Amino acid sequence: MPGKALHVRGGKFLPAEPVATFGAAVSSVNAAMVALSPGKTCELYGLPKSDLTEWIVENAGHVLAGTATMMWLALNGMSVEKTIGFGIVPFLVVNAKNILNETPQKFGMPPAGQFLLAAISTTVAYSCFTGAEWAGNAIKFYVAWNLINGVFFAGAPETGLKAWGLTGCSASDLFMMENFGYFIISSATMVASLSIFEQGAFKSVAYSFVPMFFSIIKHNFLTDAVEKFGMVKGPQYFWLAIMATIIASCGFD
Repeated sequence: MPGKALHVRGGKFLPAEPVATFGAAVSSVNAAMVALSPGKTCELYGLPKSDLTEWIVENAGHVLAGTATMMWLALNGMSVEKTIGFGIVPFLVVNAKNILNETPQKFGMPPAGQFLLAAISTTVAYSCFTGAEWAGNAIKFYVAWNLINGVFFAGAPETGLKAWGLTGCSASDLFMMENFGYFIISSATMVASLSIFEQGAFKSVAYSFVPMFFSIIKHNFLTDAVEKFGMVKGPQYFWLAIMATIIASCGFD
């Protein structure tokens, strides 16, 4: 149940604790790179840039930062509710930035969506930080909300963008939106694993990497996306190796 101190068990392929800690560390570095320098991130992976693509990347970076935050706090034994509350904070930061700078309007996107996101995230975070009686239900709603949006973006990025008021997007915009969807699913997986399924810190860290692991497999081996955009494969293979190690070491008893 939310509010319990997190237990930290797991480990089969390699010792779980150092591997999970390494996973949190590399996730933090990656999140900082993606959130603070979206243009450089596009260059690193060889993804064609546009203003919209960079904005999607920036928002994705803050979602990654939230997941990395939850990893660190879970591994250090913070309660589930507060772990999730602090994990929402990075997204609230970029959400506030988008509203204050009127960024959605620059892309012809209605601003109402940003206020809706702010309202949902703030309400859930408040319930987690205050230990409200309804925090458990708020967390379940938050998981469902993120899964719906994540699956929508990952499975049908063009339709997902249109639903939020963005049209006429380039192929690279759609590709990045698809990846953004997997990042959202990853965050939702972390939250659900910690709170609903009570899997503990190590397994929750491992499970959070599964959606992104699948995304890299799909784009490199199941579709022609990497070749289509002329992307650099080295960094993606690097992440495949890291994710496979973390999942194998921390995802099983």
